[in-house]
Amino acid sequence: DILIPEGYTVIAGPGVELNLIKGAKFISKSRMLFDGSEERPIVVRSSDGSGMGVHVLQVPDGQKSEFNFVVFEGLNTLDYKGWRLTGAVTVYESEVSITNCRFVNNHCEDGLNIVRSTFAVNNSYFGYTYSDAFDADFCTGSLNNCTFSHTGNDAMDFSGGNIYVSSAYVDQAGDKGISFGEQCQGTVEQVEVVNSNMGVASKDLSQVNITLLKIKGVREGMAVYQKKPEYGPAYLEVKTLDQEDVERLHKVETGSTLIIGENKVEGKL
Repeated sequence: DILIPEGYTVIAGPGVELNLIKGAKFISKSRMLFDGSEERPIVVRSSDGSGMGVHVLQVPDGQKSEFNFVVFEGLNTLDYKGWRLTGAVTVYESEVSITNCRFVNNHCEDGLNIVRSTFAVNNSYFGYTYSDAFDADFCTGSLNNCTFSHTGNDAMDFSGGNIYVSSAYVDQAGDKGISFGEQCQGTVEQVEVVNSNMGVASKDLSQVNITLLKIKGVREGMAVYQKKPEYGPAYLEVKTLDQEDVERLHKVETGSTLIIGENKVEGKL
């Protein structure tokens, strides 16, 4: 195990490789500065598939962790004496910037799980994740120019908080390309979802505005509804919709609101 207490800065440069085997875990309560390069990325992997991931927990305010050109591959998640997390990479109550990173072939519920934190994720790739690729809970953050492919469940799952997405591409999501729930405030400039179960979902008092939505080869385009009894109906507005080969364009629960261009879709369920 690699366990870093508070009060340090954890630094790695181009070409560093960490192989977490025999259930090893990396937990840091200090900020991490992992700065690789395109030619020599930093690699954090688990050759035997047992590595319990990388977890950045409760780093003091003003000490942002930064990951640039880092590959997280073949990791599992933390399961130790009743303490269980869901992410191959977890950020909890910390500030983080993730740029030019890859999250691939991770054996966990979430490839990346960020909770109660401030984040920026840019120019990164998420692929071949068992369940959700990127799960952010009660965060303030932005995502720009990211690609998601072959996810068992949602590509992006946002619950609570305030989220801005400027460009995202999703291919072969087992469930939703992008999901907003639990009173999330979502602003999306452009998202494209292809060959997936669903394009976009807004649920449980979430308010979502999308400038451009492209969907192709999906079973269901958009869903707006209440899922949890402690919340209420949701709102989704799509200014421009580009759709092709969509089995069912929308599902809107009574009380929830879907607006496409100038047209309001009445709930029927």
